[in-house]
Amino acid sequence: MKKKKLLVGKMKRFKALFITLVMVMFSGQIALAEAFELSGIVSGDVEEGVTITLSGNADEATVTTSGGAYSFLVDNGIYTVTPSLEMYSFVPENTEVTITGASVPQVDFVSVADEQDDDIDDDGVLNEDDECKDTPAGVIIDPSGCSIEQLVPCNGNRKNHGQYVSAFTQTVKSFMKQKLIAKDEIRALMKKAASSDCGKYVASEYTVVCDPDTPLCWQDPQREAYNYDDIGVRAFEADQYCSELILGGFEDWRVPTIAEIRSITAGFPGTETGGACPIVDGKHNLWRGPVFNELFQSG
Repeated sequence: MKKKKLLVGKMKRFKALFITLVMVMFSGQIALAEAFELSGIVSGDVEEGVTITLSGNADEATVTTSGGAYSFLVDNGIYTVTPSLEMYSFVPENTEVTITGASVPQVDFVSVADEQDDDIDDDGVLNEDDECKDTPAGVIIDPSGCSIEQLVPCNGNRKNHGQYVSAFTQTVKSFMKQKLIAKDEIRALMKKAASSDCGKYVASEYTVVCDPDTPLCWQDPQREAYNYDDIGVRAFEADQYCSELILGGFEDWRVPTIAEIRSITAGFPGTETGGACPIVDGKHNLWRGPVFNELFQSG
């Protein structure tokens, strides 16, 4: 009987404890982690749209309102607050804040607009009007902010050296008409352009093959695949191509003679040296379509 009373007593105490817990839960008295406000204002040259980054015990970000205000809800801990916006600096750059049971206001920053470079290459032409923003120091420029070399670059899209010199000449004359350069400067500029390799054909996709039996070297492969229906290459085009060709360290390329062509011909008995083909140097020009076709079709 005594054990029964003891058991009933324990059950009553347990029941009372359970009821108390339920009452606490429904009365909203269960202790929860309290959140605190970390806030401030950005003033100065810009207020709205500044990104405020929070790091440390939490990683968050927000953007300031029209009045420069921002805020975070955080737990106790140590945080670093950092403002950022392109083309602006901030004082201070960031602030460390410790939250210990209370909100922390007035974590403020002052924004300062970065000094803008209105003439990035210092050539006297503002960036908004400058068509060549990387002009080297000390060179003569036109109203668009460009030098002769920038308007007619050496590695520009020119078919040959002659086209480069022609474009260079026209640009020099334009500078002279605008009184940007004196007449006595033109000769030196033109001489420099004429003696340069600008516009010359540098054959990087070809190789040089030298004949061990002769002192001759050849470009390999030929510039364009041969087509029997092609009208051929005119003499002056072949001469110009060779005169401007830079390949294998050689700059003294020339059009081969018919006899030299025969010396490297194989598989065409009629056109090989001593063959039946009647085309010979002195009587025929290899670099004309019909003759070229006749020579290589006759084998």
